[in-house]
Amino acid sequence: MSFSLNKLLVSKFGAWLVAALLMIFFLYPPMKRLNFGIDLVGGTYITLNVDTSITIEKDLKDKSFILINFLKEKNINFTSEFIDQHFIIHCQDKENLDKAKNILEEAKTMISFNINGLDIKLFFSKELISKIKEQALDTNIEVLRNRLNSLGVEEVSVGKEGDSFIVIELPNVQDPQQAKTIIGTSAVLEFKIVEDIAKTKADLLDKYDGEVPFNMSVVNDAETNKQNNIYYLVNDTKKITGSGLKHASLTKDKKDMRYVVQFEFDKDAGLEFSKLTKNNINRSLAIILDNKVISAPNINCEIGSSGKIQGNYDEKTGNELAMLLRSGSFVAPISFEEERTIEPSLGKEAIHSGLMACLVGLGLLFFFSLFYYGLAGLFAFTALIFNLIVILFGLSKLGAALTLPGIAGMVLTVGMAIDASILIFESMREINLTGASALEVLRLGFSDALVVILDANITTLIVGVVLFYFGTGPIKGFAVTMMLGIISTLITGLFFLRSLFTAYIDSGRIKKLNI
Repeated sequence: MSFSLNKLLVSKFGAWLVAALLMIFFLYPPMKRLNFGIDLVGGTYITLNVDTSITIEKDLKDKSFILINFLKEKNINFTSEFIDQHFIIHCQDKENLDKAKNILEEAKTMISFNINGLDIKLFFSKELISKIKEQALDTNIEVLRNRLNSLGVEEVSVGKEGDSFIVIELPNVQDPQQAKTIIGTSAVLEFKIVEDIAKTKADLLDKYDGEVPFNMSVVNDAETNKQNNIYYLVNDTKKITGSGLKHASLTKDKKDMRYVVQFEFDKDAGLEFSKLTKNNINRSLAIILDNKVISAPNINCEIGSSGKIQGNYDEKTGNELAMLLRSGSFVAPISFEEERTIEPSLGKEAIHSGLMACLVGLGLLFFFSLFYYGLAGLFAFTALIFNLIVILFGLSKLGAALTLPGIAGMVLTVGMAIDASILIFESMREINLTGASALEVLRLGFSDALVVILDANITTLIVGVVLFYFGTGPIKGFAVTMMLGIISTLITGLFFLRSLFTAYIDSGRIKKLNI
């Protein structure tokens, strides 16, 4: 009974063999092709505290301003102030109070209110505050992911902890200080119409009885030289924010060859920007970044949906600004709560221990398979090696990080993969006793074991999905590796292993399988 290598290579198994060799080629060298988690290569853990109270206050002010302006249009006499996350409307008398109450009831906004004497207190409900907090946390997480991936810190883990903390894991980062600088920059871009300017804040407010006018704010320029500082009174209602930016990039001005950051708005924001500049020709437009005026050019004509930001930028700072603008700004301020560093030496020890566990497990499985199932056991072990190659290739292509729990997931996959082979072999043994032909034993053996294999693996896959959805960091690494392992086990157990048996039967022309 001869086993023809040529027939083996041109069979379906030959195609699987070529696929395996290609995957090995694309995985080499593994230290460069695979992303490793922070527990394996070292890195930095950073915990951020998110001050969502600022977002709640801003949202309440924005929505209250609309109501207050509406009340003024209805000639209701009152004064207003913001105290402890509540907007207080002080009505002049009972008549004005009743009018304001009726208008607020008819408005049906998200703002709740109650009345105490002649005062109306505007506030958000607890449910709405909870929703605003959650949205602020999720938005900040998305901004951080965009920023850190732009830095080249691929597959960085960013997740929330509780209702006010964000945990960041930076694996194998060469310059953690640069990452911290980028993380800590808010990059809030605003365009506001300038109402007045002065050299000091006191001089500016003297014109307005020492108080900032309603719907206005005072900002100063970004100059570090205090003697040249200018204070701007800007209109908070006549503004465009950078939230509608579609693109931002660094270029050189053709006239003076200075670096400038060009920006472009999306369609809706572009129309708003055009409208703002058209209605305010011959007035100054303050370009404000992080509450500092970068420049305040005069509006000579209507400006379209794009423009440029001029400043004293070199290539590095200009690129960082463009990247920050592209990634967006935080909707709630953040502060650094904790920072921990893990040395790479710990990771090397973990990699060594994990690999040893895999090798010992593979060695024991090899001897068990060969002793108990003979040649079929050797086929099962071959399928197991192919299984591990597919998992590593999948991790590489997905860009997923291989963590220490991920290695544990691979060891678990090894056990589940050999379990699938055992189910198939035991089914084939039972059918073999009926005297069926080799091909019939092969077909029925795989068919009978299919339901049990799918049932066991699909339930485990569901567990992996749950771990990935709710877990963070290493737990996600474990879940990803386990899910890839389950998919790979189904592929190798139901297709690769069967093609190997088929190639063996066809090339050897055997009539009966000995399992």
